Amino acid sequence: MSNYQFLMTISISDLVEFEDDFIDACYEKESFKQLRESVDVSIPTVKMYEEYLEAPVDSGDVYLYASKEESLNYILLDLYRDPYDQLDLIRLGISTIEEKYKRVKELARRVYDQSGLNINYLEGQFILKEMKDRARSGLN
Repeated sequence: MSNYQFLMTISISDLVEFEDDFIDACYEKESFKQLRESVDVSIPTVKMYEEYLEAPVDSGDVYLYASKEESLNYILLDLYRDPYDQLDLIRLGISTIEEKYKRVKELARRVYDQSGLNINYLEGQFILKEMKDRARSGLN
């Protein structure tokens, strides 16, 4: 069975939205929620966002969030905080099966295109291998 992969560099802030400028509470951005649901993956997005911002610079890991239904459906998040990064950049990788390819591609592009920073976007096969080899199981 073929799988299709997407990799993008965006700010972690592009995964959440804030109700307004005066309240610190945030919630998962709808476009990211639809993307992760399209590959049957559960991620505690707000918790991950808050933990990322509290972590010291020059720290962080790659996390794998896998679908319980299909092993080729997963999301990778590289949450390493580079000491010179002032934009809170992360790498987001998505893998999906052929049957879901068109929908996942549409949603991945939406997340990337809505990002305030268009730095890097790749599509292909086997582009997530190195990232997946370094991954730990996702935070809950």
